[in-house]
Amino acid sequence: MNTVCAKRVLQAALSVLAAAYIASSVGAQQTGGSDSGSLRNPGNPPLGVPEKSRGLWSPLGLPRLRATVPEDAASPLTRSMFVTDELVPDVGSPPEAIRSREKEGIRVLDLRAGHQWRRPLVHEARSTQFISLLVYPSLQTSLQVGAAQACFTASPISGHLQLEIWQRDPRTNVWSYRPAGLHVPLDGFEGKPQASVPVLTFRLDAYDKSWDLYSGMCLLVAGVPYPDRPAKDVVVTAGVDGSLVSGLVQSAENPLYEDTNENGIDDRFERMRNHVLPVHASGGARLLLAQEWRTDQRRSAPAAMLVERLTPDGAAASAAQKGGRP
Repeated sequence: MNTVCAKRVLQAALSVLAAAYIASSVGAQQTGGSDSGSLRNPGNPPLGVPEKSRGLWSPLGLPRLRATVPEDAASPLTRSMFVTDELVPDVGSPPEAIRSREKEGIRVLDLRAGHQWRRPLVHEARSTQFISLLVYPSLQTSLQVGAAQACFTASPISGHLQLEIWQRDPRTNVWSYRPAGLHVPLDGFEGKPQASVPVLTFRLDAYDKSWDLYSGMCLLVAGVPYPDRPAKDVVVTAGVDGSLVSGLVQSAENPLYEDTNENGIDDRFERMRNHVLPVHASGGARLLLAQEWRTDQRRSAPAAMLVERLTPDGAAASAAQKGGRP
């Protein structure tokens, strides 16, 4: 099958898959979801996905976690290379602090304000690892992903949150939270002001002692130095109006792009530039290429990820009035 045909087949199948997402969510909205009993495993596709399209589904929409890919796409990771978290509360956590439930056919963790959910890093033995997370934060929700720390604060854009990252100023050597360039509008989720955020993927590089962050498929920041004592777990701390977590996937290799030299940059971009870096290339050479790639992504945005998302209150109310989902 040629590349054009493969893309058309994939596009048609993704349309079927998207329709199944909508049907699954509408059904869950009509039944009100479930707080107990059997909850959907986050590693399984939603109900209603046809058998022929199941291979195109992946946890958090991560493209290399699909079982079926077009000929010109990055090869899929083997099942042993990633772990999809089951989204259960920490052992011993009080039920009023955190609970696992199903909302719109999606399994979520519901964290009350100020409470934490913690998971160990599962690929610590590797020089690089990738942690993908989908959260619905409120103001002051914080994320700790190994060496990486981030927090959602009030944005200068009215009605938005911004993501800030903990990093050191190379001129003053002072550590502080600094804007990462991601602003997301606040929506209402069951009456709470929370934001619908792109899937965030953290790349931890133990060899270079630095980390990167992707927003969806786009590189957001690169080469942030590790702190002196990096943590070895993933911690979500709910903000002032709580937080929802609807996905955590830990991958031993890049779940977004083909990345044989493990530098976090799409191999196709490196080949296009005739500048394929060796494994563990110097931080300066990698950062320069990462900046070029980020500029290129801003000129020509990568394909969107097909991600199952919760419906904000306003959109849900509008859909109910219309007898369906917008």
